[in-house]
Amino acid sequence: MSIIIIKNSTTSSNTPSPGTLVTGELAINVVDGKLFYGSGSAVREFSSTINTGSLLTTASFNSYTSSTTAQFAGTASYASQSLSASYATTASYAMNAGASIDTSSFATTGSNTFIGNQTITGSLTTTSTINGASATEIGYLSGVTSSIQTQINGKQTDSAWVEASGSAISGWSATTVKLIQYKLLGSKTMIFQFRILGTGSGTAASMILPFTSSAWGTQTNMYRALNSTTQNTGAAQVAVSSTALTFYPSSNPAAAWTDATARQVEGTITINLLP
Repeated sequence: MSIIIIKNSTTSSNTPSPGTLVTGELAINVVDGKLFYGSGSAVREFSSTINTGSLLTTASFNSYTSSTTAQFAGTASYASQSLSASYATTASYAMNAGASIDTSSFATTGSNTFIGNQTITGSLTTTSTINGASATEIGYLSGVTSSIQTQINGKQTDSAWVEASGSAISGWSATTVKLIQYKLLGSKTMIFQFRILGTGSGTAASMILPFTSSAWGTQTNMYRALNSTTQNTGAAQVAVSSTALTFYPSSNPAAAWTDATARQVEGTITINLLP
C-alpha cells in the first residue's frame, strides 16, 4: 500500500509561507499539531489544537471525553464532557449521568439540563432561581439541621377560647355569676379570664386550673377584687408545678377574705405552663 505523506515540518512554530501551498494542498507541523491548507495565494490554519489549547465551537459538541487543560467556550449545545479547567457556555448545556467537571469552575448563561444523577462535591451558588426558588430563598436553608416540615408541624398554634365555667371553685357559698375561659398561646402559655360573683364562705378563695403551671417559680398576677364592701387590687397566685390558683383580696398574698359577705374576683391573667 502506498503511503501518502503531505508537506510537513518537525520544527516547532514553523509554518508554511504564503504561496508555498496551492489551493487545497495540505501541510502539517507535527510538533505543534497544526494543520494548514492553501487558499489561493494565502495559507490558512485549521482551528486550534484540541487537548493543549482552547477549543471553540459554534455547533453541537457531543461525547468529547478527553481531559483538556485549557478553557472550553461554546455557543451551542454541549454534552458529556469531563474537564479539568473552567467551562463557559452561552447556550444549552446537557450533562449525561457520569459526566463531570472535576477541578475548576463551571459558569453558564444559557439553559442547562442534567440527565441522571449528578454529584457536586463543592458549593453550588446561583444568582437566579432553582425550581422557582430565588437565591435569597435558597439562602434561608443555611443552618437548617432537620426537616423543615417536621419543625413547622411541631409548632403548636394558638387555641380558640375554651369555656371553663364548670371549673371547681372554693370560697363561695353561692355564686350569681361564674364566667371562666382560657386560651393557649402555643403550648407553654395560658391566658386565663374569670369573673366570679357571690357570697363568700370562709377566709380563703381558690379554683382549679385546667393545666399545670411551670416549674420556673411562683407566679402572681393582679386582678380586681371585692371583699365585702371594699374594692381593691387583688393578687392571684399559683405555686410551682401546681393547678391551684389562689385569690387574695389585696396585693398582699397573705390577706384573708371576710367570711359570709359579698365576694367578687374578676380579671385576665397570664400563666406559664409546664412544658
